[in-house]
Amino acid sequence: MHLVVNPQAMERTMADARSEAKRPTRDPAEDNAFFPSPYSLSQFTSTKSNLSDADYPGRYTGGRWKVLVVGADERYLLTGNGTMFSTGNHPVETLLPMYHLDRAGF
Repeated sequence: MHLVVNPQAMERTMADARSEAKRPTRDPAEDNAFFPSPYSLSQFTSTKSNLSDADYPGRYTGGRWKVLVVGADERYLLTGNGTMFSTGNHPVETLLPMYHLDRAGF
């Protein structure tokens, strides 16, 4: 038995899979709502928050500035194209950037 492989077909299949991984994931609990894509989650999130990189030797020293933090208490944000996107609504998504801003001198 011989297996015949079509390289172009395999590349198209792999490209389709990569493209699909970059599409937002439908939220089964809410109509017309989405979570970040598997690709985004794999590239831009981690399973554990790491505060070790919060040392800023050149931190800002020109006086204290106020930083405006805009938060959402809603799970979904209505986007410009009419779909609902999950805000995450997780403390790390708010507190970690605030921690870094504070450590950077703001």
